[in-house]
Amino acid sequence: MENNNALSPQQIHNLTPQQKKQYLMTKYVKRDYKTEDIEESKKYVVYFNPSIEKTKEWTMICVCSTLDEAKKEIMWRKNYHKTGDGDLVVDNDKRFSTFRDETKNVDNQGAAIEPGQELMQLNYNSSTPMLQVIANTPPEAQAKNGFKGIGYYANIETEYHGFYKIEEIYEI
Repeated sequence: MENNNALSPQQIHNLTPQQKKQYLMTKYVKRDYKTEDIEESKKYVVYFNPSIEKTKEWTMICVCSTLDEAKKEIMWRKNYHKTGDGDLVVDNDKRFSTFRDETKNVDNQGAAIEPGQELMQLNYNSSTPMLQVIANTPPEAQAKNGFKGIGYYANIETEYHGFYKIEEIYEI
């Protein structure tokens, strides 16, 4: 009787009483769960709240694999408030991942997204530089095309002053 779980009702009916007993014992025996596997699915979530008065309104910032990674997410924000160094934000905030190199604007298939003619509404007779045209394009129009122009980064909120907490979660 290999693979007892794959028996059809007809096959079960044709078993001898001893085979049926063995089949039922393997099918309905209580199984113990393994406690060591739960640690592999542990993740850490970083939450942010700008005001202590609104303790029930936490915003999830990110999900991290290790506790040190979660603490690092909080530390660079803290250092940003101490120093005012915008490079900390650009280098660590995932929303700025294409800021330094806009060739990293890619779609779901990994193909580079270029600003389209309809996106920028270029006037070739204009003396306006191309980057300025992109910056003047509304962020909604940029997001529709998937291209992150300079105007997109200007509208990213970088106010990180407030309260943080880290919670364990389990991904199963």
